[in-house]
Amino acid sequence: MHIVKELKNHKGYIICIYLLFWQAICFGQNTVQYNLNMHNGMPSNHVYYALVDRYGYLWLGTKNGLVRYNGYDIKTFNLSDGLPTNDIWDLFEDRQGRIWLSSIAYYEGYIYKNKFKRQISNNEDVLLFPRHLIGNEKGVFFLSDYTKKSSDAESSGIMLHLCRNDSLYSFILSKSVRLFFDIDYFGNIALLIKDSIYKLLVDKDSVRYIPICKMGENFYGGISIPFKARYISYSYDNTFFYVLNPFTCDYRKIEMKMICNRNEKIERIYTRKDSLFLNYVYIITKDSVYKTDTDFHVLEVFCIRSLANGLNNGGSNIVGPYEDSLWGTCMMTNYNGLYLNFKDEHFKKINSFDLSGYKNMGQVADNFYYWWNNEKQTLLEMKGNKPGRHFACKNINRINKIVKYVKDSAIILDGPTRPFLIDLKTGNILPYLPGLGKNSEIYRLSGANNAIVYDRENIYAVRKTGLGMCKFMIERDTLLSRQFENERYFDLVFDSLTNSILAYTQQRIFIYFIKNNREYIIPWKKLLVNGIRQIEQIVIDNKYGNIFIKDYEKLFVLNLKKDSIELQSYTELLKNYRLANSSIYIYKGKLIVAGIFGVLFCKITGPHEIGKPIVYQNVKGINYSSIDDIQVSDDTVLLKTDAGLYSVAIPDDEMLSNASGEDAGLPYKFLFAYNDTVSDALQTDTLFIEQKNMKLSFDIINPRGNGKVVYSYQFANKDSLWRDLSSNELDLSHLGKGRYYHLSVAAHDDVWQTDKRNLYVYIIPYWWQKPLMRNLLWLAGVLLIILIIVFIVFITKRIVSDSNTRRNLKLELELKSVYSQINPHFIFNALSSAMYFIKKKKMDEAYTHVLTFSRLLRAYIKSSRKRYITLAEEIVNLRNYIELQLARFEDRFEYEIKVDENIDTQQVNIPSLLLQPIVENAINHGLFHKEEKGHLEIEFKMNSAANEMVCIIDDNGIGRENARKINESSLVKTESYGDQLIKDLINIFNRYEQIKIEIAYIDKVAPLSGTTVTLKIKNILHEK
Repeated sequence: MHIVKELKNHKGYIICIYLLFWQAICFGQNTVQYNLNMHNGMPSNHVYYALVDRYGYLWLGTKNGLVRYNGYDIKTFNLSDGLPTNDIWDLFEDRQGRIWLSSIAYYEGYIYKNKFKRQISNNEDVLLFPRHLIGNEKGVFFLSDYTKKSSDAESSGIMLHLCRNDSLYSFILSKSVRLFFDIDYFGNIALLIKDSIYKLLVDKDSVRYIPICKMGENFYGGISIPFKARYISYSYDNTFFYVLNPFTCDYRKIEMKMICNRNEKIERIYTRKDSLFLNYVYIITKDSVYKTDTDFHVLEVFCIRSLANGLNNGGSNIVGPYEDSLWGTCMMTNYNGLYLNFKDEHFKKINSFDLSGYKNMGQVADNFYYWWNNEKQTLLEMKGNKPGRHFACKNINRINKIVKYVKDSAIILDGPTRPFLIDLKTGNILPYLPGLGKNSEIYRLSGANNAIVYDRENIYAVRKTGLGMCKFMIERDTLLSRQFENERYFDLVFDSLTNSILAYTQQRIFIYFIKNNREYIIPWKKLLVNGIRQIEQIVIDNKYGNIFIKDYEKLFVLNLKKDSIELQSYTELLKNYRLANSSIYIYKGKLIVAGIFGVLFCKITGPHEIGKPIVYQNVKGINYSSIDDIQVSDDTVLLKTDAGLYSVAIPDDEMLSNASGEDAGLPYKFLFAYNDTVSDALQTDTLFIEQKNMKLSFDIINPRGNGKVVYSYQFANKDSLWRDLSSNELDLSHLGKGRYYHLSVAAHDDVWQTDKRNLYVYIIPYWWQKPLMRNLLWLAGVLLIILIIVFIVFITKRIVSDSNTRRNLKLELELKSVYSQINPHFIFNALSSAMYFIKKKKMDEAYTHVLTFSRLLRAYIKSSRKRYITLAEEIVNLRNYIELQLARFEDRFEYEIKVDENIDTQQVNIPSLLLQPIVENAINHGLFHKEEKGHLEIEFKMNSAANEMVCIIDDNGIGRENARKINESSLVKTESYGDQLIKDLINIFNRYEQIKIEIAYIDKVAPLSGTTVTLKIKNILHEK
């Protein structure tokens, strides 16, 4: 920055004037302005005050509300947010980050955490008029008018307010107070009362005045303002002002030497009460703003037209400038809103010629381009950045491309007709290969989108429809073609290092190696895996072999010379830029990217490597909104835009080698907000999240922001996916409690994106969610479950035991009931046999029978007390019973008992008294009526695999049918209890016991007679 000191001789002043005039002109040419006004969201065009807070937000006090601006969105606070009025004319940020507002209203307050808090009110129902809002370590001070009405009279004066720790202290001062201001660096304040300055000492209960100095008559009647332990007094329409030093009571007269216009007068002197260490005073005239230091040496002169383009009324419309390291120079106005000034010395508007309607057809030689106007059927020759000859081309309907041919000639690819050849020296345009006549191949070449002339005889071309990629060969005045693929390739490039042709569509790259006649295809899936979703442009660096692939918003590099064709390595470049609607070029070893964001340059330093970039920004699209065409030549980038032609000088190698890579033109702040607390992302390591509020907010402050901000995030220790947010809030409710998560956040607008910001978020658990308590709760839960299970098992066992007891009792009762029927029935039959022997006078037989009967009776009584007996015991009982019956029937039948050798009769248990009734029926009803001697066979078999025993009781008696007929014809009817007893016994065991019993009766068919009873006992019980 040029510093012009106050000189004391005439010659020095002349030099100063020339230097400042040159500076003003340069500044005017090298800035662009973005006007923030009602057309883009401001509530008013009258801006009273501008303030940048500690986070970087730009606050504006306007006539119709308070504005907070982050470079993208305007947030307006007004009456609906609790403000006392919409007319906010002064702002001040205290040491706690509260934004105090000044307005003429019944109460005052501040904005804190985006909410208005009412702090000061007038209980007398009188409007407050706060003036000179300042602050230091003691609190926030301001003056207001004081009026008190009583029944006798009305008194008025000045009231001093001190707000400290949200407590308000008010003091009535003399009504002669004229000014209230900072007096030194230590937070002391002073009052101007009449013609004297007093130091003000304030405590909670009182104020004291300490006289400092008395001012002279030059300070009366003018406008007085404080500035850095100085006191300035000035009047309108003068070229001088007075400065008082209150420490020494000395004052001096400062005479301004007007530079832009000798007749300029001072309209306003502007200082900032919140600029204690900025050391600037702004002296505003009708045409200029003079910026001085604390000794009032002029540092810079700004032409108002350069700071606020199109501003009406000159200095009278200017409220004042505001300079900030992030926002640059802001100009507040009364009628035109706010002007943001950005330095721009690179985009030079070209008005000397116009390329409207023209399209760049390609470079045909060094610094030699052709532009085509299809409507006018005119070809324009550009030598570097200067237009040359115009050619009227009535025979050419449309030009797709003009490609360099041999020597000083180029081929014009004219779609509908045939190619033409243009002589670069003479400008003559003739048909290409006129001797071919209407050869179909010549028309196929003419319709190509682009072509590469390998040599005079070989041309490679692509066409979107019907051609794919073809090679055209000239042999003996004949044009031949070879088609490689029928894909709709829209462009191709030549790699001289690998001697290959690359043709491409949006999702496919075809590579043809000319030397070994080899073809290779990079399919869309492989491109997609490497992050390339849609190819827009490919350019090749023929020094290192870098293949730069422009995706629709990203840039990648591939190198076939360094990497094998199978093991391709793709590297993403320029990750901080959104390259949608941009184009890439290679020029003298430099990579150039031009788009809406501006123009970017970087040096190509090796395979896969580029240097740090230099970016010339198109800030907020001020210069242009879109680029129609580009030409790179003569170390200049020529941009044909919607706003006209611009030229941008290409940085030289030294500048690119010294590039810092830090976007000095892109200062920004990345903020996190949680629970209304804002923190800088660069200074935030860990955020502790409470479960009552699981929302984390983000904001970007970027004065050069363009478009809408989109935020994306990733949890590195949870998954690797980046997800976009639909707003600026991230919901963390899905995260586990009591854990740290590594959160990465990035943001981008339409042309630019940030580096990712990393931090850890910790979800604060409730007391029962902490690891120790969680483990204890788990343990308590497990113990409770175990206790419940034990209780359930105990209760279940108790219930089962009671149920089994009741079932056993019921079983015992039912068995006893059955056995009580079996025993009398058996005893009756046994006694009948004994009576028979006695009747026949066979006393010995009767004695033996009774003895056997008594033994058997004791065995039956014993068996009836148990549900199960061993098979061995049952066989003994059966033998005794049958022997009794043989004695009764005088050996009228014989019997046989067979036992399978696999059966251990001492281990197998069967229901007691189960077989005796069946054997009894076989003897009494089958064998008894048989005339000849009968046979009874009892057989036991075992099926070990099924745990089943089969008992077969077979007799050759008269059979059940004949026995029934005999019983029906007999005068004395006998009733068989055996069958019913057997059924009851089997039903009881099947119902209550685990064994299952099945019984089947088989009547033999003549000539055989008798009955076979089969008894199956499943789930046999074994003696333990």
